[in-house]
Amino acid sequence: MELLPALAATCRVIKTKNKEITVLLGDGPMPNVGSDSITDTACVSSRHGRVRLGFSGEDHFTERPGLVEQAMQLVQKFIVPSIQKSLA
Repeated sequence: MELLPALAATCRVIKTKNKEITVLLGDGPMPNVGSDSITDTACVSSRHGRVRLGFSGEDHFTERPGLVEQAMQLVQKFIVPSIQKSLA
């Protein structure tokens, strides 16, 4: 689990488990059983894979290219120009 910067600055992690995280959003009080106070919480879990949490429009991340994408970039960088030269 990954908390992106804008969300991480405004939340508190309440609980973490193997593939689960519970966060308290904002400055509200810790939730109590039977309490009438409203507090925003998020509980996120994943069976497989990575989860990123953030605020839409505020948090941004750049995904590193995978192996296939890296190979395609190398082909475009080195092979395509040499083919274009030989055709010219």
